[in-house]
Amino acid sequence: MATEDDNWDDLKKWFTISEVSEMLNIPSTVIRYWETEFPELKPRKNRHGKRMYNHEDIEFLKKLHYLLRVKKYTIKGAKEALKNQKNEIEFQMKARELLLKFKEFLLALKNQ
Repeated sequence: MATEDDNWDDLKKWFTISEVSEMLNIPSTVIRYWETEFPELKPRKNRHGKRMYNHEDIEFLKKLHYLLRVKKYTIKGAKEALKNQKNEIEFQMKARELLLKFKEFLLALKNQ
């Protein structure tokens, strides 16, 4: 789920698993496990065999993180939700992101 803060045009197109892990704060071992469970997540491999993730892969990982870590779905439940509730998940993620930014803004106001 890209936000207005994410300006993909200014960023590179491919990311290593360690970059994605750091960016999303998800351990690389978890990302590799999710690859085995979700066929939609198939990163390319470069000539050295390293996984390379594009922006669509990163957005999919954000959805998985939201479903599995925030909403506490099981793997099976996340698969069902991705199949049947794609638009609703994106809406919920955007709403949560906006609420978190608003909370951050209010806390900054309180501290001034």
